Amino acid sequence: MRIHHGYTEEAAHDLRASGCALHFLKLAPTTAREHARECARDALRVSLQGYFRCSARAISITTKPGTAPVVTVEGIHQVYASFSYEAGCALVAIDVRGPVGTDIAPINHHPGWGEECVEVAKAYLPPGVWQHLKSLTTRARATAFAEAWALHEARLKCAGLPLQEWTRDLETPLKEINTFSWAGITGFMVACARQREGLPA
Repeated sequence: MRIHHGYTEEAAHDLRASGCALHFLKLAPTTAREHARECARDALRVSLQGYFRCSARAISITTKPGTAPVVTVEGIHQVYASFSYEAGCALVAIDVRGPVGTDIAPINHHPGWGEECVEVAKAYLPPGVWQHLKSLTTRARATAFAEAWALHEARLKCAGLPLQEWTRDLETPLKEINTFSWAGITGFMVACARQREGLPA
C-alpha cells in the first residue's frame, strides 16, 4: 500500500488492486479545521470518481463527530472511509471492501513528554506498551509512542469505537484488525487499520 500525496486519481488503482487507498494532504499550518475537512472530502471524491467512473455529484458523504463517515456512491455502493487531522495536514483512508481506520500522530520531542507519554500509554494503550516505552531512550520513546498511538487510534476507528481508557473489554473487538504504520512523513507517524486478512504491500 502506498500513501498518495495530494489529490490524485492514482489512488483508484490501489482501490482496484487491494480495495484500500490512503491520501496525505499537506496544508498550511493555519488551515481552519473545517477547510481541512473539505480538502479531505475532496480527496475522497477524486479517488471514488476514478474508481467508480462517476461524477462528484454521485458521491454522498455524511460525517458526524465521533462516528465513522457514511459514504455512498450512486445511492447503492457503500464505501468505508476514515479521516485524521493534525496542524497543517490531513489523512484520508478509503476502503471499498470493509471498515477502515486511520490516524496521524505527531512525534513530540518537547521536554517532559518522554516521561508523560509513558503515563498516557498506561492509561490508553494495550498492556506492555508502556513497559516497552520505558526501556527506550527519550528520543526513541517519542517516535515509538507516536507509532503506538496512531496504530491504536486506527484500530479503534476501524472497530467503530471512541477513544477510551484501556480495559480488557477492548481486546476482543480489536483482535482481528490488521494494522500497518509508516514513518515516511517528517514529524509524524501514520497508521491504517482494516478488518481483513492483511494489508497488501
